[in-house]
Amino acid sequence: MSLPLPAARAFVLVLLGLLGLVAGVHPALAQETAQGLQEKAMKGDFLSQRNLSYCLQSGCLGLERDRVKACMWRKVIVLSGERHVTDLDTANLEYVCAKLSTTERDAAMRQADALARQIYGPRR
Repeated sequence: MSLPLPAARAFVLVLLGLLGLVAGVHPALAQETAQGLQEKAMKGDFLSQRNLSYCLQSGCLGLERDRVKACMWRKVIVLSGERHVTDLDTANLEYVCAKLSTTERDAAMRQADALARQIYGPRR
């Protein structure tokens, strides 16, 4: 089975991102608690938002897997306007959210818009 080029590119970017986490690119995650990660993410900490979404997607740090919240956080990251947002973040957004039903994805997008305004102000 051959993937279309955008899907294959997204898959490779997501895979590289996951390997980076496993390989220790983000060593702070190993010492993080779920509550601390959530608190930092709510304060606009970009790396904590990435790690929180990953943990919601995979179930790390004892967080229950929640694909809707993982998608929501991926969208918040893209909406943040941070200079650190990369193609990998966009690919992760597409990858995580593509697994949701239309209803779930719409809910995640609405929640992300509201959360981004809460964290970053009305400019989002």
